[in-house]
Amino acid sequence: MAKWPYTDEKNECILGTMGISIEITDKVILRESIEKNEKIFLEIANNLDDTIVIIDEKKAIYVSPSFEKIYGINPEEMGVYEDINNWYEYWDEVVFEKTPKGYNCKEISIDKLKVSKDGKEKWLWCKFVPIFDENGDVVKKIGIVSDVTKSKKMADELESLRMDFFANLSHELRTPINLILSSLQVIGIRMDKLDEDNFNYFHKYLDIIHQNGLRMLKLVNNLIDTTKLDSGHFSYNPQNGDIVSYVENICMSIREFVNNNEMNIIFDTNVEEKIIAFDQDNIERIMLNLISNAIKFNKPDGIIEVIVNCNEDIQIIVKDNGIGIPNDKLESIFGRFEQVKNKFEKEQAGSGIGLSLVKSLVEKHNGTIHVKSEIGKGSEFIINFPDVFIENGEKHIYSHAHYLNNIASMEVEFSDIYT
Repeated sequence: MAKWPYTDEKNECILGTMGISIEITDKVILRESIEKNEKIFLEIANNLDDTIVIIDEKKAIYVSPSFEKIYGINPEEMGVYEDINNWYEYWDEVVFEKTPKGYNCKEISIDKLKVSKDGKEKWLWCKFVPIFDENGDVVKKIGIVSDVTKSKKMADELESLRMDFFANLSHELRTPINLILSSLQVIGIRMDKLDEDNFNYFHKYLDIIHQNGLRMLKLVNNLIDTTKLDSGHFSYNPQNGDIVSYVENICMSIREFVNNNEMNIIFDTNVEEKIIAFDQDNIERIMLNLISNAIKFNKPDGIIEVIVNCNEDIQIIVKDNGIGIPNDKLESIFGRFEQVKNKFEKEQAGSGIGLSLVKSLVEKHNGTIHVKSEIGKGSEFIINFPDVFIENGEKHIYSHAHYLNNIASMEVEFSDIYT
């Protein structure tokens, strides 16, 4: 309410009082509500272990008190109220798990990052929500920052225990499997003592035991190697060699097996020789796994093409004309325990570890792998390796037409293919 005196024309005598009143109940209630909410917000912010932050494009507008507890320095000393970049400059190192979204991103952003100062590391989890103006532009962001160092350490310890468990379990499984397979070989030596009927009978079931023993060995090998890769203890021994002849000889070694499955394998290259540094065992594992998949998911009279192109990089292509991979699976096909299933085809055996392992082995060579596919027309796996040569390294020649590092490796890798 506002009021003022009312006087005569000469302004000598007060005749009365004039005034005006305005209903402001809603405004008072709104102000009280804002004050109450602000009090509640501050009470929550002051007692949270996490830090609440309000920022604009250039600086911090509000930082909750827990900031100092997390970082060991208050925001004024760090200078974030003057320039938000001072937060980054304060740390010796800031490493995001994935590339962060920019300030103008209109989506809710969640990031995990590691910061270090004077040799001490912290892991932080951040979530920021944008606030928009009437034009839809980002004017502020409200975020919450959590110190997840303890939970990250616990997760790493659990992962280490998990890897140790799988490593021990896999090694314990490998011993009895090898004993079973060795015993089968011994039994096979005496099979010629049987008459024809008994020979055929026992041969049938011993073959089933042998093939499934190899399948178990393949699974155990994959688990062991995956665990070694996760822990950083996987063996990688690159040597200079002719990658063209090496891949060709692998193809020649398995030609008979492919033909027995009513398919053909074709090898092609744009050069006769290319010397690069590569790990023989790993490349053999990659090739056998990809060709195994090409056989499993191909069709009768199918064709498998293996192509080596040597230009700026070394490209190896394994192509089939089988069932193909759905588009929604192309991104996840290299994930661990992923396996493509097609409702029109008989489900193929496998653990789903193979392609994940292949991707890891390719990356050990600083290479990349991707896939192109079309349902009903086939798939094409494309590997690219850098042209790397070890100076003063020994050159290895692979001249035998049926060369494999270990002929048993083909039996193991192809053990889940039923003819």
